[in-house]
Amino acid sequence: MKVFLIGMPASGKTTVGKRLARALGARFVDLDGLVVQQTGVTLKQIFKREGEWGFRVREATALLDVVREQGDVVVATGGGAPTFGGNLGVMAAAGAVVYLRAKVATLAKRRGLLQRPILAAHPGGPAQGLQALYRLRKPFYERAGLVVDVDGASPGDIAHALVHEFAGEAHPHWQGHGPADGHGHGHGHGHGHERGRGRGRGRKKS
Repeated sequence: MKVFLIGMPASGKTTVGKRLARALGARFVDLDGLVVQQTGVTLKQIFKREGEWGFRVREATALLDVVREQGDVVVATGGGAPTFGGNLGVMAAAGAVVYLRAKVATLAKRRGLLQRPILAAHPGGPAQGLQALYRLRKPFYERAGLVVDVDGASPGDIAHALVHEFAGEAHPHWQGHGPADGHGHGHGHGHGHERGRGRGRGRKKS
């Protein structure tokens, strides 16, 4: 199977992805890292030479390469990957798309996030930049087949819950396990689940 983790920067995609891949016996791919590997230069250099559009094209190409490969893989995507072109549709057609949803207040506390150029350059300051970026990307993220609230949950707990989800089993800590309608909010233990409009199954705690 193929699992694509999407969400804001610092939402835990790489950390959760590595644990999930290990638990599933799958290969882990960091999409940004794959772009660097394929180009032989850093992301900063790509942005400087080609701008965001050039980077997004390379990112989309790397995503297609992952989709075409055989075997099980867990992919941690860049925060903007689902917003570009047909990337979200490509992911949904190839496997399960999981949105790791974190509150903006939680993200703002993550070390180094507010110092990133895309946020630091915002005219209203990094904090407003983070809010603006979240509002811009949120509609794309919420089209994921499975939405997982990560606030207060450890990466290990999130990965463990996802393993149960993909096995079609109720997580032992979930108090309720009926199908979600995609409009409620997961809660309790820091990792509620809900089903979105894309592929993938979700369960929500009551």
